[in-house]
Amino acid sequence: MLIILCGPPGCGKSTVGKKLSEKLETPFIDTDEMVEKRFGGKLTCGEIYLREGEKNFREIENEIIQSIDTKKAVVALGGGIREVNFLDSSCKVIYLKTDLELLWERIQKRTLLPAYLIGPDKKKEFFKMVTARLSLYVTMADIIVDNTFLTTGDLAEYIVNLEDIKNGC
Repeated sequence: MLIILCGPPGCGKSTVGKKLSEKLETPFIDTDEMVEKRFGGKLTCGEIYLREGEKNFREIENEIIQSIDTKKAVVALGGGIREVNFLDSSCKVIYLKTDLELLWERIQKRTLLPAYLIGPDKKKEFFKMVTARLSLYVTMADIIVDNTFLTTGDLAEYIVNLEDIKNGC
């Protein structure tokens, strides 16, 4: 089974995804890393986003997702990916729901803020962007897991023990 982790930047898709793939003994695929590899590993997603523009960047992300040819893996989607309707029914999309203030706290700890935060009030921009995407994450998710109060290990363990995951893996 493909387990797809979605949610805004900072919700833990990559961190939880790696832990989850270890527990399930299945490959881990990070679409952000795949985008960067497509550009020779010399540019970050933020740099690619700025260079290519949002429309082209999203097309590249979608091409990469569609190129995933395995039926068993944990996949961390980029925070801006809005739909995964081309995936078959054997996958489970899990939205890692996280408090907005906690997301912002995590984003600020990164070396670089996301490239799309260009205005003077970056926190306000970030909240606006995340709020606009929330319904999209909820719509594409088969499972919603609140990631606000759990450690990475606890969250991975919780997901592994969900009936939909236990029965499908």
